[in-house]
Amino acid sequence: MNDSDRFKLYFGPYKTPRFRYGQRVWCHFRSWVKIVGLTDRKIQWPIGRPTRPNLGRDGDGSGQHSTKG
Repeated sequence: MNDSDRFKLYFGPYKTPRFRYGQRVWCHFRSWVKIVGLTDRKIQWPIGRPTRPNLGRDGDGSGQHSTKG
């Protein structure tokens, strides 16, 4: 597999979502985050900083949900 196939972007075209610096938004990976910057890449994307610790159901800070009873 060559690099052009390996790093191909699917489902484009991509564009930066609308946001305001300091805005609180929901991140599916880190819960609530505050927008603090923008990446310096070909596809610019907002950078979010967590607004509070993301504790999973177990309270271990991993953010992973557990199915323990």
